[in-house]
Amino acid sequence: MKSILLLGLGKSSFFFVDYFQRLDEVHLTVVSKEKAQPEMNAILQNKNITFFQLDLLKERPRLLTFIEQSDAVVSLLPSMPFINDVAQICLEKQKHFLNASYTLKTIKDLDEQVKQKGLLFLSEVGLDPGIDHMSIQKKVDEVHAQGGKFHKLISYTGGLVAPESDNNPLRYKYTWNPRNVIIAGQGTNVYLENGREVIKPYWRLFDEVEKVNIKGLNGLVGYPNRNSLTYKKLYHLPEVNTLIRGTLRYQIFCQVWHQLIRLGITDNNYTFKHLETVTHSEFTARFLSQKDKKLSIQERVAQFLGLPRENEVIETLAYLGLFEDTLLNLSSGTAAEVLQSMLTDRLQLGAEDKDMVVMHHRFEYTIDGQTFKETSFMQLEGLDKMRTAMAKTVGLPLAIATDLVLQGQCSTRGCVIPNASDIYLPVLKNLEKWGVAFEESEG
Repeated sequence: MKSILLLGLGKSSFFFVDYFQRLDEVHLTVVSKEKAQPEMNAILQNKNITFFQLDLLKERPRLLTFIEQSDAVVSLLPSMPFINDVAQICLEKQKHFLNASYTLKTIKDLDEQVKQKGLLFLSEVGLDPGIDHMSIQKKVDEVHAQGGKFHKLISYTGGLVAPESDNNPLRYKYTWNPRNVIIAGQGTNVYLENGREVIKPYWRLFDEVEKVNIKGLNGLVGYPNRNSLTYKKLYHLPEVNTLIRGTLRYQIFCQVWHQLIRLGITDNNYTFKHLETVTHSEFTARFLSQKDKKLSIQERVAQFLGLPRENEVIETLAYLGLFEDTLLNLSSGTAAEVLQSMLTDRLQLGAEDKDMVVMHHRFEYTIDGQTFKETSFMQLEGLDKMRTAMAKTVGLPLAIATDLVLQGQCSTRGCVIPNASDIYLPVLKNLEKWGVAFEESEG
């Protein structure tokens, strides 16, 4: 019987665990610092699953033992600092290693050693990154096989709320790591447009967005995410003139987030101390001039941002709690951490809420002198707050890829993303059986 070690039991783990509880020939060991949510307990009782609640950062000998006893190791933990340690142990113990996080440079640097030991270290095998890589590469390879050349590739993905649960003014609820939502865009955002490299600084990122037309979903916009230029090489597209990978949000989200950035309340560099007696409104006031104290905090923010007091953005900031006299639930933290704390209860999926994942690719290419414009689109709604569309589209690709490795059906080796055909073809085909499929159209 093959054995898998899964590290982490967070939001994206449900469908990974569910996939392997259906396979009698695989034993799954799950290790998590946090206890399992009640909805997971039934699955974890499966005879082929063993669950341990442990803090492996403090239990390194146990980690070594778990990895030694496994054929493949899978991480659904945050990238740093744990993933580097796990990768090094997997290399030493000669175990395959898979995760859904962006590839770290420290992992890439292990490529030759991993290849020499006949191992696969597969990163970015979730939704975004993950399904986007696989679906794009499939199209790229098909066009190249016909002698075609690409002019344009624009890809946007969003984790959103389903229309029936779209009931707050921000038009957004957490479906993945809240911290990543708060600090999104704070790195380098660069893309290729008409052959020219374009850098989009953080302070303009949410203000200069592109309208994305998707039937039945009005108000969606896209903005670039991270460094799109790297995918020119990774997707084998030396000829492409426009290449943008980005994120989908509703227009109001971007309008509000642009103003939060202007306020400075998304900053993650300076740590505020002694916040036990500070209210939401008092914390917000720290980012404003001390003039005009006779005005309410809402009026002062509106004045600073140059917006009318009765304005959709200001009303949404009020909904998010920036003007309340409620005490902060923190003793210290960066502005981003405080903002995350303010937003936690307001942006959680409710018991009856459903989320939605949307992925939208636009291709322009030429074959034999004829130009083609095509759109590839995937939309999926979750079932409930546990069986979310986000969990499904992160956990399932990772599970299917892990299964391929265990069955010896994947020959790719090294530190890679899932853009080799022996990975993306079977994973995409299997995902269709689970209802994760793309619709293609002209234009």
